[in-house]
Amino acid sequence: HGKRLSKQTFAILPKIREVDAALRADPRARDRVHEIHPEVSFCALNGDRPMAQAKRTGPGFNERYALLQRQFPLAFERARAEHSRGRAADDDILDALAALWTARRLYLGKALSLPPGVPQLDGAGLPMVIWR
Repeated sequence: HGKRLSKQTFAILPKIREVDAALRADPRARDRVHEIHPEVSFCALNGDRPMAQAKRTGPGFNERYALLQRQFPLAFERARAEHSRGRAADDDILDALAALWTARRLYLGKALSLPPGVPQLDGAGLPMVIWR
């Protein structure tokens, strides 16, 4: 009660439904599609400590940028040069790079799940887990 979806969440609901339908229709896809959340990835990148600053502030940008620069030197600059701010905000690029960091960990078998251990399944048999 009193909570609402953000505009961003509301805007991606059709895509969430699309992915959910694909995962329900093809159980093999469940081994290839993994849920991440950028702030969970940033926390893991930061030694399992939450970020100190809000992501849309100058200091918040700087602390996230510094973590990612160690992982993907110049990746932010390349993405910024290829995409206008109207198409991708700075924090969106950082979030995408945090997702890439987690994807690489998944590929290498180094990613950790939240919650840890064997994930619970929802009513459709889909795992309820976020990877970091």
